Amino acid sequence: MYHHRQRANKESEGLGPIFNVPTLRGVLPIAVLSLIKDKPAHGGEIFQTLQDKFGIEAARPVIYMLLRRLERHGLMVSTWDIQESGPARRKYTITEDGLDHLNDGLERLKKTSKAIKILTGEKP
Repeated sequence: MYHHRQRANKESEGLGPIFNVPTLRGVLPIAVLSLIKDKPAHGGEIFQTLQDKFGIEAARPVIYMLLRRLERHGLMVSTWDIQESGPARRKYTITEDGLDHLNDGLERLKKTSKAIKILTGEKP
C-alpha cells in the first residue's frame, strides 16, 4: 500500500509538489494566531477571516482541528461564549506562549520571504 507519507518523502526528495503542503502547514498556525492576537474570535470567524484576509482556502474541519491542537499546546485558550440566541460557541484567545510562537513564526516568515525575493530576482 502506498501511503501519503511515502509519496511526500519521495516528492520532497525530487523537489516535487510537496512544497505546497509544508508552506500552508507552517503558515496556517501563524495566520490563526495573528488573527486572535488583538481580538478573541470564534472558529467560524477565524475560518472566514483566513479566507478574506489571507486567501487561505483550508477546509473548515482542518481549521477546527488546528484550533484544538493549538489549544492543547498552550498557544491559545478557549472559553464558551453563551448568548441568549443561538448555540454556545468557543471563543479563542492567544496566550503568552502563543504570542512568543507567533513572533518567532513571523521572524521565520520574514527570512523566508527575503530568500524568496532573492531567488525570484526581486529586491529584498
